[in-house]
Amino acid sequence: MWYQQRQGDADTLCDRGVVIGGDPESCLKVLTLHEAAGCDQMMIMIQTDTILHEKVMQSIALLGRCVILACKKSEEDPAKLSSCS
Repeated sequence: MWYQQRQGDADTLCDRGVVIGGDPESCLKVLTLHEAAGCDQMMIMIQTDTILHEKVMQSIALLGRCVILACKKSEEDPAKLSSCS
């Protein structure tokens, strides 16, 4: 479709840092891009309209367990933002 050709597919948007999505490592990669550009705060929104409740809850759990935890660790050591461990 013309919209996808103009805007790019989801992977391209994630690679460019326009959209944060995918597994926790992919999300951290994009957050690292934003941090390098000077962003020190980010508002995260999960789209829930067409996604099953169980998948939304799994996404929220991964966000908290991996992404937010990695961000908190990076406050102590900035090198840790690139890892979900």
